[in-house]
Amino acid sequence: MEYKATQDTFGAFLTECTVVVPKVKTKVGDLFTVWRDWCERTGERPGRTQDFSSSLEEHDITLQTYQGAKYVLDLGIVVNAGQVSDQEEWEVGEVR
Repeated sequence: MEYKATQDTFGAFLTECTVVVPKVKTKVGDLFTVWRDWCERTGERPGRTQDFSSSLEEHDITLQTYQGAKYVLDLGIVVNAGQVSDQEEWEVGEVR
């Protein structure tokens, strides 16, 4: 997964707070909470959830809806250096 080459605020957040993890799905709401906390620490404005989802898509991140909830595929949340938050694993080819 490649992020835009230009330095941008959202790209900096993705680099600092997320990690590519195959077969992981993360709720967009959980990722938005991390984004909001990151914005608070860095003095940025988080904006609306809809804008956040658009920013994910603009950075070539796959979103999927399953049982009324939006998920990001193959992207985990970094909790501490070397650790990834508990996200759900899904089988290759499984549609959620």
